[in-house]
Amino acid sequence: MKTFLVAAALAAGVLAGCSVAPEQPADVPSTNQPTLNQAPPSVDMRPVAIRIPSIGVNSHRSEWIALGIQGEEDVPVTPPGKAGQIEVPPISEPLKLGFYCPNGFPICGTPMPGQLGPTVVVGHVNGNGRDGIFAKLVKLRPGAEVEIDRQDGMTVKYKVTEVSEPLKANFPTEKVYGDTKTPTLRLITCGGGDNALQAVPGAGNSYKNQTIIYADMTELAKT
Repeated sequence: MKTFLVAAALAAGVLAGCSVAPEQPADVPSTNQPTLNQAPPSVDMRPVAIRIPSIGVNSHRSEWIALGIQGEEDVPVTPPGKAGQIEVPPISEPLKLGFYCPNGFPICGTPMPGQLGPTVVVGHVNGNGRDGIFAKLVKLRPGAEVEIDRQDGMTVKYKVTEVSEPLKANFPTEKVYGDTKTPTLRLITCGGGDNALQAVPGAGNSYKNQTIIYADMTELAKT
């Protein structure tokens, strides 16, 4: 089963804490958007904190938000995004982190930390004149440790396996959102490469590249 999760969007600019508004890729056809309504309830497994010691990241409960789909329910469309694409964290609050949860609770419809498949977390590299929560994400290297605390008092530990800095135009949708045989993690922000900017009509400038971190779960333990 694909875990594409609606617009492979998280990527493109979810993280445009680097531009006036985030840039996003084209929608993934609805036929590639299976639901996970049979998955375990997600509310107790929702992420509430993340720690990445090697780059000084240490978020807290109030800095996490569930991301829905633009144009659905009460989620507004954020230019230059379009209806049907993933919601993005507010650029005015660059320390906020978002995790993909299109169905809302109690069952998000996408993997939570520790569940089989890719958990997708996005954050800004900068925004509103300040560094974002993922300002140093590009400095991560394979072998680095990432810990995510869950609502249920458990901590999921991951080890970074790959750091990628693709052009937004070449976003690896299948690799990021496709099924995995074990619990995995994807951290996404903008920037990377040569940090070049490009003009986005009606939305200022945006980084051409983005940074994607791939990690595998290594342990599940009490927080």
